[in-house]
Amino acid sequence: MKKEKFLKHLRTNHCYPTGRQKGSHAQFINKESGKRTIIPLHNEIDDLLAKKICKQLGIPLTGNN
Repeated sequence: MKKEKFLKHLRTNHCYPTGRQKGSHAQFINKESGKRTIIPLHNEIDDLLAKKICKQLGIPLTGNN
């Protein structure tokens, strides 16, 4: 999955970066639940990793999963 598409999915589910970033990874928070996780900012994000990130943030799985 392309990074831009995944980040758009996160934003539509109230997940935003916290401002903490180290290298090519950033911390995101779900503003509704308070759950946090680290997300790689690579050009491609593996579908299994995208599913795991969605589960950690407590949001629905992405559209193509």
